[in-house]
Amino acid sequence: MDFSRVEQVKDDFTLLKPVYVNGANATELWLKNGEVLYDKRGIKGVLKAVGRTYMIDFSAQKKKVAELLQRTAIVPFYIDAQRVFVPVKMRKVLTANDVVYGYVDLAWLQQVDVVAKNKCRAVVGNGMEINIFSSRNTVVNSQNNGQRVREMLANQVKNEPDEKQVIDSFIKVLRAMGNMFRQLDRIESRIAEVSEKYGVNREGQV
Repeated sequence: MDFSRVEQVKDDFTLLKPVYVNGANATELWLKNGEVLYDKRGIKGVLKAVGRTYMIDFSAQKKKVAELLQRTAIVPFYIDAQRVFVPVKMRKVLTANDVVYGYVDLAWLQQVDVVAKNKCRAVVGNGMEINIFSSRNTVVNSQNNGQRVREMLANQVKNEPDEKQVIDSFIKVLRAMGNMFRQLDRIESRIAEVSEKYGVNREGQV
């Protein structure tokens, strides 16, 4: 069993799974290359670490996503438009305060097959499989919610001004300000010439 911290593999994890390690809550980290590591912190601690690493306020994000999906239950979270993670039930409840939901990168959640009532199995990239303790319809609904979040983010990116346009606009403003200052300098020089010619000081006295 190899241990790590999610901060060290922040760009590579595709799945966060709640597990028990030596009787304590921990998180299983699945990576893009098929490697599986373990973070000694539970899901909540791991998510806080991800938020700190990427400087994301997940509390504010959750409110935004909940409003979009019109639900207050467990909702997807995202790092960017390409990394949207959807919640799925990955273990059974053993104690009252157990966290049973983990998160899968939507882009890596592939084929979902029914195994039994309220249980299915999904392929998560590289041929790896995960058991999910929910119906297939529940998993598909979670995927659909993740897709709606992804579309929201894609629309935001589309509506954001292009970086080059922002820079060009800023340059135009600087040039306009430069022209204005040069005109003011010319006006001030002209006033000084007229004042000197007619012997008028800055207070308007002869």
